[in-house]
Amino acid sequence: YAGRLFKVASDYSVGEYDSYAAAGSGEPYALGKLHGSSGAPDIRIIAALEAAQAHCAGVRAPFVVEVC
Repeated sequence: YAGRLFKVASDYSVGEYDSYAAAGSGEPYALGKLHGSSGAPDIRIIAALEAAQAHCAGVRAPFVVEVC
């Protein structure tokens, strides 16, 4: 919202994040890939999803990323 990043957790709590966030079974792998990465957001997102896919059976391509 208004350039800010929020995530709603399973208990309906809302967290605000400074630069990136992830959710779901591949969250720790995606966060690891996003940490310290730079570049275009869509490239970073795909890289994070690919890292999650490599380490988590619950994450699988195809991935669709829409850039606003």
